[in-house]
Amino acid sequence: MNKIQQRLFYENSYSAIEHSFVENSEEINVLHVSKKKNELVITDRSQCKTPNEVLTSFKGQKHSYLIINNQQVLSKKVDNIEEDEKLILRNTFPNIVVTDFYYEMYTSNESTFIAICRRSYVDELIEKYKELKISIIGFSLGNLSIKELAPFLKENVHTSNALISVGVNQINAIEKTNVISEIYVINDLNIANNEVLTLAGILSIFFSKSVYQKGLEEKNSSLLKDFKSKQLFGISLKAGLGLLFVVLLINFVLFSTYSSKTNALKEHVALNKTQKEFLLSLKKEIVQKEKIVSSLETASLSNVSRYIDIIAETIPNTILLKEIKYQPLKSQIKKDKPIFVNEKNILVKGIAKSNEDFLKLVANLKKNDWVNNITIVKYGKEKTTNSSFELLIHISNE
Repeated sequence: MNKIQQRLFYENSYSAIEHSFVENSEEINVLHVSKKKNELVITDRSQCKTPNEVLTSFKGQKHSYLIINNQQVLSKKVDNIEEDEKLILRNTFPNIVVTDFYYEMYTSNESTFIAICRRSYVDELIEKYKELKISIIGFSLGNLSIKELAPFLKENVHTSNALISVGVNQINAIEKTNVISEIYVINDLNIANNEVLTLAGILSIFFSKSVYQKGLEEKNSSLLKDFKSKQLFGISLKAGLGLLFVVLLINFVLFSTYSSKTNALKEHVALNKTQKEFLLSLKKEIVQKEKIVSSLETASLSNVSRYIDIIAETIPNTILLKEIKYQPLKSQIKKDKPIFVNEKNILVKGIAKSNEDFLKLVANLKKNDWVNNITIVKYGKEKTTNSSFELLIHISNE
């Protein structure tokens, strides 16, 4: 199995469940293994009495290989190595209805080992684990899964209920017997005798051999296909949700960006509109005053109107003009006190959004030949980021 499949479908975690029959009672042996740094490491092991208890040993992944090795399985060894599986099966168990049973075979150089179990029992057990949200991805009957360990065994071993005699890369004999607890070192893993078959089952999945088990090819292929389809659906769903989240995130960022730009433009338009309305009202007021004092207006006063128009045209959109006064008062008017004005001066008050805009305004005003000098009376920040200012424009002598 390649690394992508191990990670994608199994999350580098493998489990096997053995239903065994020992000393007239059924026991369930569970083994969990993970792949870490290209090695298999045992992460958990347990013994249970019921499938419900088995569920408590599963934490992250919920898939497992199943070994049925209890009183529901009949096993025989025959000295027949013919290639016709059905013929061997009928000769070994002549009284069974073949379609009612699952069978598994293992053929050595001299013999064939056969294990059978009723389909109804196997299907019911697989369905029971499915109800517990544990996907069975393959199964084996009796002690025949031991064949996966044959290349790693150098001596005879006991399983949960049998003695396995081994030869060179093959199994020579399987004898049911009462066994005592033993510990074996198999490929650097410390394995108890009641974990030997579960380890073999895990290797069957790890090396993708479950679909080639003689007699169980079709069923194991179907179980594995259903599991991978379920995993792919889950992965696709997660990927789809992840993609949807990314799209929504990008949409939110774009919306926030455009919203900020739109708000800035609205503020700019509002500022221009306000300034335009102010200038229009100011111009209207000037025109009205010009009409009132037209008889008294001198050539100099006519120029003042022109100066104010020039100032208004010089103001950029980013500066809000608040007030323009010709010859402003030097001090507040007091009762019975003479009134003093700044002759040949124009006072300009407003609000600037930035220092650059303000300095640019001053520079542009100084370019007029009627401007003698400009005094910055006031310039400072307000509560907002804007700055208020007051300019006193000194008019040259005509």
